[in-house]
Amino acid sequence: MTNEKKETKSSLQGADVVVVSGGLSGAAGEVIEMTTSTQGEPAVVIFLKKDADKQVMGKAGDEVIALASDVEDYVFWREAIEGVK
Repeated sequence: MTNEKKETKSSLQGADVVVVSGGLSGAAGEVIEMTTSTQGEPAVVIFLKKDADKQVMGKAGDEVIALASDVEDYVFWREAIEGVK
């Protein structure tokens, strides 16, 4: 038996997501990895492909951390808004 650390991939890891609330609202990008916030809440590291709505927040090309509860899977979001499947 080896001491290999098994890496588990989150269902959000690699997903395109949209930030729907919080300071990064309106931003969109790809989830790089799962993490936790400074308060211990589930969070995600996102490589932004679309700027946040507020100019002072994340820009495309940034890597940012958002609470997992503040993001939605882009495919789900697109289907809900546009009715696209």
